[in-house]
Amino acid sequence: MLDVHPPDHAVHSWRDFFVHIATIVIGLLIAVCLEQAVESIHHHNEVAETRRALAEEREQNRETFRRNAESYLGTAALFQNNLRVFNYLREHPGTPQAKLPGVVLFPPNVFEIATASWITAGETSVLSMMPRKEVTRYAETYFELNRALEGYNIMTLAAAHAAAYTAQTSDPSTLPPEKVMQEIDLLEQANALHMLYGLWLQTINRKQPDFVPGLTNEQVFAYSGLANAETLREKFREAYAFTQRDLDSAHSMLPLNDR
Repeated sequence: MLDVHPPDHAVHSWRDFFVHIATIVIGLLIAVCLEQAVESIHHHNEVAETRRALAEEREQNRETFRRNAESYLGTAALFQNNLRVFNYLREHPGTPQAKLPGVVLFPPNVFEIATASWITAGETSVLSMMPRKEVTRYAETYFELNRALEGYNIMTLAAAHAAAYTAQTSDPSTLPPEKVMQEIDLLEQANALHMLYGLWLQTINRKQPDFVPGLTNEQVFAYSGLANAETLREKFREAYAFTQRDLDSAHSMLPLNDR
């Protein structure tokens, strides 16, 4: 607050009056400028501190991404292994555990992203002080990370359902045929969701090149029977003609400006 004091002596002329008013105005302007300068410095420090916090959080998330991308194929191999075991039990019920083509294991890794700094920034006015493009880049990164986290959590829940039988026994060969069939369904669901999670990881790397390693399509679908369109077109030309007809029909219904 700026204290405005009355003049020390009486005002005897218009000149004295205007000099006094000008002194007050100049004082107020100086006070406002000083206040704005202090506020600007404070805002600058807030933005700088937020950028440092977000940069540190990005490094944490890059490390989390690295660990999970590197463990992706191992998890896919475990699902494939488990499916092989239970498919064998379906064809050869009662086979002793020691004679099965593998031991059933479930992935132990955890995917957790760091978001505290981003949430804190969003709860204050600091983001409004930063360039819009910069804030948009941050938002896109956290959106992609959260989408991958959501995919991972859904996949993990499916894997937990598949592993539920272990609460009763660690020996899958003791399960009745209907339980073996149920287990195959649960593992197939978990495996499909794991591939979807792999696609989200792949998207993060494509949009955020410093999040490495990137997964190729061959790695994402390494243990599945999925084939890409080009392969199927070459292998089954006659059958693919019907598929192409449907694709062309769908494309023809798009608005012209979307083609």
